[in-house]
Amino acid sequence: MRSSESKIVSQQKLKSLVADHKKRGHKVVFANGGFDVLHVGHVRYLEAARQHGDVLIVAVNSDVSLRTLKGPARPVLDEAARARLVAALRAVDYVVIFSEPTVGFAPRRSRQRNRLLCRYRARARHRSIPRHSNRHCRGSQKPLH
Repeated sequence: MRSSESKIVSQQKLKSLVADHKKRGHKVVFANGGFDVLHVGHVRYLEAARQHGDVLIVAVNSDVSLRTLKGPARPVLDEAARARLVAALRAVDYVVIFSEPTVGFAPRRSRQRNRLLCRYRARARHRSIPRHSNRHCRGSQKPLH
């Protein structure tokens, strides 16, 4: 089993990893969020996203971007702690920290073959996201059934 620390990569390293997975024909799924206080809704979201492909990459908001989105009292946990917690989840293959208001590097690539972008909907957190639901994902291919 890979350590959670080894799953946390830079955006530059992520580009080469995605290219390598693409060469191998893997379907790459992107998900993102603040993950400030990790809860069961986050776990369900990431497990559901993972069902849509072979590799799950999770982009975690930096402290600066999360503060901009959520207010001055946030984050509760710093970006390194949040990234490490997300990386510890079995469904997650790679974690990258991003500072932009949105994941600028993932949506453009989601239009390419074998890429899918999944987003968490706060109003869905009280119920399970169906295993093969594509309501929260977009990309060039349909989810695997």
